[in-house]
Amino acid sequence: MSTYIHTLTALETACGVTLEQVAEILPKVLVMKDGAVMLPHGIGPALASSVARCALGSPALYVGCNTPGYPIYRKA
Repeated sequence: MSTYIHTLTALETACGVTLEQVAEILPKVLVMKDGAVMLPHGIGPALASSVARCALGSPALYVGCNTPGYPIYRKA
């Protein structure tokens, strides 16, 4: 089991994102060999950004969706 530290931004909190939601989605993230992360389809932008930041361990930048429509983030 891994331990990580993650703090929500003020905007994420204002959008209703919780640490419990991040913890629920985090195991469903695919970290790719090139360092990008692919998130599950259908989660909101604030939650997706927070999960990507947590998975990458640094600020994350949305770079678009792949062909099946999964959001992709990279280190900012």
